[in-house]
Amino acid sequence: MAGVEGATGAKEPPPGGRAFEVDGTEGQPEGAIADGHVVDNATSGPGQVLEALQEDALLLGREAGCACLGRTGPACSPPQPSDGHGHSLSHRGPEPPDPTDGGIDASLYLKRWPRGRAVGYSRSMAGHDDSGGNPTLTRLTLHERHEALGARFAPFAGWEMPLQYEGIVGEHQAVREGVGVFDVSHLARAWVEGPQAVEQLRSVTTFDVTTLPVGKAHYSLYCNEAGGIDDDIFIYHLPGERWLVIHNAANADEDFERLRAVAGDAASEVTPETVMLAVQGPEAVALLGRVLGEGFMALEQRDCAELQWNGASVLVARTGYTGEDGGECIVGAEQAAALWDAFIEGGAAPAGLGARDTLRLEAALPLHGNDIDADTHPYEAGLGFAVTLDDGSPFTGRAALAAAKEQPRTRRLAHLAARDRGVLRAGFAVREPESGEEVGHLTSGAFSPSLRLGIGMAYLPVRLAKPGVMLEVDVRGRALPVEVVRRPFYRKPKDS
Repeated sequence: MAGVEGATGAKEPPPGGRAFEVDGTEGQPEGAIADGHVVDNATSGPGQVLEALQEDALLLGREAGCACLGRTGPACSPPQPSDGHGHSLSHRGPEPPDPTDGGIDASLYLKRWPRGRAVGYSRSMAGHDDSGGNPTLTRLTLHERHEALGARFAPFAGWEMPLQYEGIVGEHQAVREGVGVFDVSHLARAWVEGPQAVEQLRSVTTFDVTTLPVGKAHYSLYCNEAGGIDDDIFIYHLPGERWLVIHNAANADEDFERLRAVAGDAASEVTPETVMLAVQGPEAVALLGRVLGEGFMALEQRDCAELQWNGASVLVARTGYTGEDGGECIVGAEQAAALWDAFIEGGAAPAGLGARDTLRLEAALPLHGNDIDADTHPYEAGLGFAVTLDDGSPFTGRAALAAAKEQPRTRRLAHLAARDRGVLRAGFAVREPESGEEVGHLTSGAFSPSLRLGIGMAYLPVRLAKPGVMLEVDVRGRALPVEVVRRPFYRKPKDS
């Protein structure tokens, strides 16, 4: 993919670029999400928690030197020079804010956090409680590694997670321009094994996993009987009739019980004894190859394999949740620190949940709990590619989804780019400019560090969910003009 949609207001895709209409067919073209991008693979659950923290850490969406904070205020500085793809040539992040400007905590913009700043933990994944704090949060196996790198921690879906290290914008840019590494061990990991595993999985997931070859991974959904999305998942097919399923942290308990209900003891939870790392960015594949060897370099998009590294088995896959190339690694807790160190020493920048969320939003990847949930069905969300109906196999929600596919759409998930300065956030109302009629609410929203403008998603009536339609978002009483654009918001330059 090439170019940037939404940076200049262009309504046509760049030459050679892939333009994705807002659910222009029965489902989103698979390449936009399933081509190596794990949807909701890092920031599942209560998205409002992360967004509230990001509101401080991303200057409420203002650009460098801008004091408007998305509201009426002092004049904004002129846009920075661009390379034609929406990238600032200066590559400078936001200026530290005036502490009196909008009540923002200026300390958030210090280059590094004091070591050890955290909110409280419950138990380490090694099996003992050394937190002395909140008994409801789970500590990562690599907590001390993150602490040593200056991480600022935040509670997320029951876990104590690194929100940022040196700053969300810098970490975002490191992944877009080089390579970053994320600890995404909060994601639940479960095996389903044995000769009946494939049929058991098929009975609860929307995608026909019986067609998935050994060594491949695919995006799928757990739906309820009404066709709503209870969770979105990734399934890996390994040799020996073994299947690994990745669940979102906020839904981990319910998801595992779903597997146990159909697979019994053939389903096993392995989250506590493993660590999951995501290495992402244009330089990620080269780094993964240097660390893991030729076995990784032989993998193509959505391939998965078990490799040996320093005497340890590492399950690796060419998947991710940033819109960039790279891979994800699952390793035993005992070997995890050494693997993390190898990636850091190899040049990867540590990156937290804040950057992961802005990266996934630029790539227009939906977040469960925000953009998709138990009340939305795959077709209106542009996820029809993850639903298989033509094999005739029964699965939870099949009848409702078959009916939904045949019915005309009343709404679709649309992608909005701000045409003035201001931050878009989940929950903000979307209105028609002429009548002022409320036509939807943002499901996700953030400042885009790559495009230097506000971006967001919203379910809109189909007549409005078309590229080029101009609307307004109510940003704390201010009407911010936005345009419906093709997804993804950000497109990698052709030469990357």
